[in-house]
Order: sequence, then structure tokens, then C-alpha cells
Amino acid sequence: MNNLFSNYSDYVGFYARAEVYAPRDMNASFKLGGDDGFQLAVDGELIIDA
Repeated sequence: MNNLFSNYSDYVGFYARAEVYAPRDMNASFKLGGDDGFQLAVDGELIIDA
């Protein structure tokens, strides 16, 4: 097995960032998850820090 991150044996690990631009005011829903933590910011305000 090839260890991707130092001496950790997890198979997957990554950092992702996305910016979403809405052309008008609207309701939006987001679904995200992880087992080691994640964050969600809307208009620069941190909404979820789990």
C-alpha cells in the first residue's frame, strides 16, 4: 500500500474549495460532510465549523 500522507494509512484525504456565485437573491441549500471536519462560509461568514 502506498501511504499518501506521511505515515497515515487512510486511503483518501483532500482539501476542496469552491466559490458559488448567484445571479440574484435566492434560497440555496448545501450538503457537505466528512469524518475529520469541514467548514462552510457564506458571504465570508463561517456558518459551519465541524
